[in-house]
Amino acid sequence: MNNKPSIYLITGASGAGKTSLINAISERNYSIIKESGRIIVEEQLRTSGTALPWKDGLAFGEKLVDHTITSMKKYKEHGNVVFSDRGLVDNIAWFNSLKVNPPQKLINAIKARPYREPIFVLAPWQEIYVQDEIRNKSFNQALDEYDAIMTELANLGWETIQVPKTSIHSRVEFIENYIS
Repeated sequence: MNNKPSIYLITGASGAGKTSLINAISERNYSIIKESGRIIVEEQLRTSGTALPWKDGLAFGEKLVDHTITSMKKYKEHGNVVFSDRGLVDNIAWFNSLKVNPPQKLINAIKARPYREPIFVLAPWQEIYVQDEIRNKSFNQALDEYDAIMTELANLGWETIQVPKTSIHSRVEFIENYIS
């Protein structure tokens, strides 16, 4: 029996093409876990909530952890390959950016090593970076975020692989070739 997790994490800088890549992967009939942060921000904006990264970062972080863990549980025993747009590592980096200790449930979830290695990382890519209502940080803030994520991945000792800066189609093929 294969005891390896079925979830591959795709992480990295904001605006580096993770969501576009995830969407293209889903078109190849892989299961995906959508980015919790974007879902939470969209919901908070729709309901005039305040758990937004730029309003109440701690409340946003708590929702982020709950949503990420709940989303992952759906695929824990899935058995097939699943790709996650961001995940627990990004959650840890968020709490580190706030300079507060992450909740214990996040620490416990990370300790379980829920992702299959390698972790696929997308580096900052200024040529495709776009700000919008949900991603309102500057490119320099995206660079800082990327550094925080890479530091956390190194601290965790997880194997990473950089996804090349190329077309979405080529990125999908790169990942498929790597996991096959």
